[in-house]
Amino acid sequence: MMKPSISALQDQGYRRFCSLGGSMLPIIRPGDELWGRAVGLSAIGVGDVIVYSARPLGGSVVHRVIKVDGDHLLTQGDNCERPDMAAVMQKDIQAKITYIRRRQRIKRVWGGAGGRLVRRLAPLRRDSRSALLQTACAMVKLVARVPLAGAVFCLIARPTVVRFGGCYAEEMKLLIRGTAIGHKKGRASGWEIRRFFRPFIDEDQLPR
Repeated sequence: MMKPSISALQDQGYRRFCSLGGSMLPIIRPGDELWGRAVGLSAIGVGDVIVYSARPLGGSVVHRVIKVDGDHLLTQGDNCERPDMAAVMQKDIQAKITYIRRRQRIKRVWGGAGGRLVRRLAPLRRDSRSALLQTACAMVKLVARVPLAGAVFCLIARPTVVRFGGCYAEEMKLLIRGTAIGHKKGRASGWEIRRFFRPFIDEDQLPR
């Protein structure tokens, strides 16, 4: 099956969105371009991925539909253990996501029956990832004891800081090749680094 070009998607009324968080890993990664178009509630089913406006704080959320209940939807991130608290109404829906663009390649997003299968496998994936993470963290602690290990890691991985928001509600993310390994919300808060990377990251060297 041939994948459409970006110009073809735009001609068909598709809009571009950007993924910033990790709640839909591994299907959707931070930094992915998401392409979708506005549809009615009747065109959305369990397993589909949608972009909706989060109330009352604002902003957009990309999650999978886990239940259709009359005139509203229940959603949950593939990488989240619990469903979203607020139901999604028709007025909140911005688009149904159909394609992802990553590294100049376009791939289709699994929805419907395929999306339901992805959701069923998500708990197994989280459990296996947790066990692997515990083993990896133990190995990392041993490696981190080697002199200059942190400097060598930063030289190879080249972590970068990306800023979002304005002066008073600024958020920063620490990225390695497009994947978020840490974040900082607001000037008063500290950095939160993913456990696996903590031994290699010197927070005193990160912007405040």
